[in-house]
Formats: sequence, structure tokens, C-alpha cells
Amino acid sequence: MTSVSERSGLFWRGIVAAAAAGACVGLADVVRALVPGRELIQAHDAFDVVLFYAACFAPFGFLAALATRPFDMPRRALHLYVIFGATFFFVGAWLNVSMLPGFTSGLSIAVDVVLFVVAALWFRRRYRDTALDGMPTGRWFVAGIVAIVIAFVGSILLPGRDEGPAPDAKAAAGAKRPNVLVYLCDTLRADHLGCYGYDGGTSAEIDAFAKDATVFADGRTVTSWTKPAVASLTTSLYPTVHGCVEQRQVLAPEAETMAEVFRAAGWRTAAFVDNPFISPEFGFGQGFAKKDYHYVRPSVVASGTLLGKALFMTRFLSLVGKPFGVGEHVERGSAALHAEFLEEFGRPGGEPWFAYVHAMDPHLPYEPSPEDATAFGLSPKGPFLVPPAYNGILPYDVTPEPPAGLVSKLTKQYDAEIRGFSRSFGALMSELATRGILEETIVVLLSDHGEEFHEHGGWTHGHSLHREVMQVPFIFRLPGSLGDEARASRGVRVGGVATLLDVFPTLLDLCSIRYPRGADRRSGASLVEQLIPAQGRARLSIGERVLLGEVTMSPVGIRSIRKGRWQLIVARQPPFDDAVALYDDVSDPHHRRNQIDEQPLDAQPLRAELDAAFGTLAKAALHGGDRDLDPETAERLRSLGYVNGK
Repeated sequence: MTSVSERSGLFWRGIVAAAAAGACVGLADVVRALVPGRELIQAHDAFDVVLFYAACFAPFGFLAALATRPFDMPRRALHLYVIFGATFFFVGAWLNVSMLPGFTSGLSIAVDVVLFVVAALWFRRRYRDTALDGMPTGRWFVAGIVAIVIAFVGSILLPGRDEGPAPDAKAAAGAKRPNVLVYLCDTLRADHLGCYGYDGGTSAEIDAFAKDATVFADGRTVTSWTKPAVASLTTSLYPTVHGCVEQRQVLAPEAETMAEVFRAAGWRTAAFVDNPFISPEFGFGQGFAKKDYHYVRPSVVASGTLLGKALFMTRFLSLVGKPFGVGEHVERGSAALHAEFLEEFGRPGGEPWFAYVHAMDPHLPYEPSPEDATAFGLSPKGPFLVPPAYNGILPYDVTPEPPAGLVSKLTKQYDAEIRGFSRSFGALMSELATRGILEETIVVLLSDHGEEFHEHGGWTHGHSLHREVMQVPFIFRLPGSLGDEARASRGVRVGGVATLLDVFPTLLDLCSIRYPRGADRRSGASLVEQLIPAQGRARLSIGERVLLGEVTMSPVGIRSIRKGRWQLIVARQPPFDDAVALYDDVSDPHHRRNQIDEQPLDAQPLRAELDAAFGTLAKAALHGGDRDLDPETAERLRSLGYVNGK
């Protein structure tokens, strides 16, 4: 039987050993992130990451010591427990993040069980090794200190991320130089707005704005979650090309953004952002001075490490580093964003400016104000429901039918949040009009993606490519300063499909900015002919076009192609067979009837074109260094309709 002092010594040994092992694993995670150079963690974060791991691992050392007390050789068992735990975590987390669907999927759990069994057998064998009696506490301490020192020195000496040179962009001499406000409301479904046919009473102010603007009847995003969608909006590149597709990945410096181009052409730039993913840490600060990027700072350790990813996916930690349920509303709200925006750009005249505003009001959690909750028959102070936790991908991970009334209640909460946002957005537009700024400013209102309420068996967004998450509001309001042709665009509805990729080239044309290199890289098309037709020409609907969609959570992913009336969706989740669905996007816009078995002759050429298109896009992918398209790839993209080709 061990004495009190021996037990106390075992506990301290466990804490020191686990903290040291955590520091070593943290250093390994930093190296893992820095080698490809496209993840959130940068060299200057190394010290914080190593300390984060050491602090998180230390309590498990106490638990390990507690668990090894019954062993005949507790020091040996403790030594193996710490090594086993650290190794099991790093290998398991790396596999889950990089190669498996997610920490909570069936396949991931099966792999984790296999790893655990292998580790247990290894532990049993090593425990019987009489030559081993556990590494002395002093050696564990030294190992931890060495890892911390290496991280500290690296954070000081290693270079940070280079954002690359400014683009070569100029405004045409003598051209009008309007202000530009790109306003993105996160998670806003088009079909929940009155101007898109919804009768739920959600959007009186947005509807009034739309009547004084050009509404594109079918706006589409290219993916179903925020980071890759906004990266595509700001670069006019498909996610496969810009590469900013997963939680830890960073927008490549050579992906020239709208803000960079406008800044190079002489516009002041500023951003007002509530989503932690859309931050300078993830590469979205390109084109903005540091002081002019107003945002919710993400936690690097929570968003960029394997441990942070595990805690986020299992709902222990939020993106800003707080436990789930503590400060759940990480956003400041659109009213706060508007106050910051008006402080910066609230005076008419002066040099032109480009502003990006990213509000989060309708995003989960759906917790409307008392006024908006009451308007939808909800209790003004809650309690408000939340969707079931869901990290799967459709159609592989369809959730059970929800309890009666859950979808209805969640939808009311969501609609009430939209009502509050609409009122706030309307107040901003009124203020700009009162100050004489609105008629000097191009305003674009859109969203990054929609929201799912179990229409296809999933929840929230980022898990499918169906219309409920892919169709978004797409509204342009042109100022009177652009002339009578711009005023004539108000109250107009344009048919055909417009995408987030089209915003960048459209704004360049409206502002007469010449950006020669960008034309060969962009995947979107200018919509100026739909907004301001050439003199003597009728306003045109957007013609037939091929539209791609994708969402990736390696190795799981979904890709889609829409051509004519058909949309083909291909989901991939190894080791399962691909799940292929074909929908008539015209007669069945909500994708209720999969016709893959009924229309195989329509599906086969679409599948071939889908594979060819993504293969071609992959050749154009940015990998951290400046990369121009070779002529063959550029021509292939033009022929498929994926590059503007000006």
C-alpha cells in the first residue's frame, strides 16, 4: 500500500509529465500547420499553442495518476499512460481532421476504437518490460521546457505570412468613382424574404430597399458555409482554386481580393465583421489596413489546432475560445457594426471608399429580441430552442425525424431574427440617405449561404448543396451619381442565375477599374449589361450558364453541377460508394425527387463534365506562391464557362 507522500508524488509526477507531453504535442501540431503554410497557425502563435496544449493536458495527468494507483508498478503505468494518451490523441485527431468525416461520425469512432485497442495492446506489452520503470519527473520537466523554448524562439525568429504585392489596378481617367458597400448578412435564406416571395412578414425594410434596387431573381452561392463562400465572393474564384475551404485553412496571399484592387485603385477600404472566420488571421485582411478591420477576433488555439478542432466539433469550445454556452452570441450585432461603419464613413464627399460589412444576426443561435419574438408568437424572453447537434454530411448522415413542432418553432425563431436584421438594415439605409451618402454609394446586399431546417435530413449549413443552403438574396442598388441609366435600374427584376463570383467583376466595371491580370483568373462574369444596358439595347436576363458547387471537409466532400434544367450532386465519403443525385432544378427546385435512376442518360454527361471541370480547376489552384494559368488551362476554363475570359 502506497503512503500519502508516495501518492502525492505520483499525482505531481502525472501533472508534470502530462503537461510536458502536451507541450511536445503542441509543438508537433505547430509544425504540422506550418509545413503546408495554408493554415491559421502562424509562427508567432507557436508559444501560445504550446502553452494551450500543456494547460489542457495537465489535468489528465492527475487523472492518469489516479487511474494507476492500483497497479503494482504505478510509476511505470503512469509513464505509459502519458505516452499512450499523447500519442493516441495526436494520431487520432490528425486522422479525424485530415482524413475522416469528423470526430462524431461512425467511421471516425470506429477508427478511434481500433486505435485505442492497438494502444491498449501496446501498453500491456510495454508494462511487462522490466527494464522500464517510468521516466524521472526531471526528464519530463526538461522535455516540456525544451518544447516551450523552441516554440518561444520560433515565434520570435520565424517570419509571418506574407500577403504579397498590391495588384496592378487603376481607375479610368475621368470616370465616376462611387463609394461601394458590400453588405453580407450571414445565413440569410432568399426564400424567407418578402422580395423573394415569402409571406412570413420578415423583411419589410429589405423589401422596400429591393423596390428601389435591382433584384436578381436567382442568386446562388458556390458553397454552403461561410469561409469558402466569402473567399469566393472577394476573389471571384471557386473554392477549389482559392483553397480556403476548411476550418483551419487561410486565404492564400496571391488570391487578390476586391479590397486589394479597390485600395490599389485609390479607394479607402474598411471592414466591419462579426464572423470570427472572416478575419485577418484567416487571410481576409488583404486590402485593409490593420486599424480599419473591425472584427470579432477568433481564438487561434480554438480554431487552428487539432485540440481546438476536437473541442469545437464535440461542442466543448466555441470559435472564440469560450466554452459552449458561455457568451454564445460572439457577434456584436448589426447595430454595433453600423455604428462603427458610420463613424468611419458617415460624412458625404471626400475620397471614395470601399466597405465590407458582415452581419450575423440570423445565424445560430436563433435568439430574437423580445419585440421580434412577440411578433411571431414566441415568448419574448424564451427559452429558445436550438437544432440538434449535427456534424454530418448528406445524404450519408440523415438525422431522425425531429419531435413534433421543433421545425416550426426553430423557423419562427429564425424568421424573427431576420425581422430584427431587416429593421436594422433599413435604419442604416435611411441614415445614409439622410446624410446624403446613399446617392453616392453602390450597395450590394447578399448572403453567403442559407440555412437548413431538416428539409433533407440535416440542420444548419455546410452539410449539403441543396437550394435551401445555396440560394441567397442578390440585390444591387446603384446611386444617382452614376446617372439616369443607374436610376433606371431601380425596381427591376433580372432573371437567370447570378452567383457570388459575379460581384467582383461587376463592381470593377461599375467603377471603371482596369485590372488586367484579374480577368484571366476570375470565374465570375460582369452583370453590368443587366444593370445598365448599353445605349439602345434592351435589358437582358442572364443567359444559360454552368454553375458549380462544392463543400469539403476532408476526406468528405460534395460537388455539384447545374446545367440547363438539371443539377447533379455527387457526395463522397470514403470508404462508401459515391452518392449521386439528379434533380430537375426547374420543376423541382426544392429537390424532392431524385431522378438518377429515371434519367441516367442525362446524368452521365453531367458527371463527366463535373469531373472534368473540377480537374481543370484543380490545375489552377493556388498553393501559396504566385501562379498564373497556363494557356491550355485558361482556355479549358473559358470553354467550360468557368472563367470570364475578358
